[in-house]
Amino acid sequence: MSHNNLASLTTVIGLTINGVGLIFVATQVVLARRQINDNLKRSIEEADRVKRQATVEFYMATMKKVGEWRSKLPADWDKRAIDAYVRNAYRRRHEDKIRVLANYLQYYEALSVAVLSDVYDKRIIDSIAGSRIMNIAENYAGFFVARRKEVGADTAYRNLEQLGYAIREFRKSPGYRGLAWQDAGRLG
Repeated sequence: MSHNNLASLTTVIGLTINGVGLIFVATQVVLARRQINDNLKRSIEEADRVKRQATVEFYMATMKKVGEWRSKLPADWDKRAIDAYVRNAYRRRHEDKIRVLANYLQYYEALSVAVLSDVYDKRIIDSIAGSRIMNIAENYAGFFVARRKEVGADTAYRNLEQLGYAIREFRKSPGYRGLAWQDAGRLG
C-alpha cells in the first residue's frame, strides 16, 4: 500500500470516527433536550397539582369557622333576607352582627385575592364554592357600596366582586361542565 493510500485510508477512518462521534453527541443533545422538556412538563403538572391540593386543604381547614359565621347570617342566595339583616344590624347598631358579616365577607375577599393572584386554583374554587361566591358578590353588592363609604376604602370587596364575575364568565365559556364532568372520563 502506498503512502498516499494509507494517508487517504487514515483520513477516511478519522472522518468516519468523527462523524460517528458527532452523531452520538447530536443524539445525546436531542435526548437531553427531550428529557429537560419532559422534566419541565412534569414540574409544571406537579406545581398545578400542589396548587389544587392547597386550594382544597385551605378551604377544608376553614370550613368550621366559615360554618360558624354562616349559622349567624342569612343564606347567601336570599337577597331579601340579606338586605333585612344588614338594615337591622345598622339600624340597631348591632356591632356583633356587623362584625360577623364583615369577617365572613373578608374571608371571601381574601380567598378571592388568592384565586385572582393564581395562588389558589379557580377551577377548584368554582367546584367547591363557585355558586356561593357568585351569590355573595351579587347579593351583598348594596352592602359593599355602603361599607366602602363607611370605611373610606373604595377597594373594599372589589376582589370578591371580580371573582364572582370571573366565575360567572368562566361558567359561560364554551364546553364548561364543571370539574366533576371534566374529570369523569379520567376516573371511569
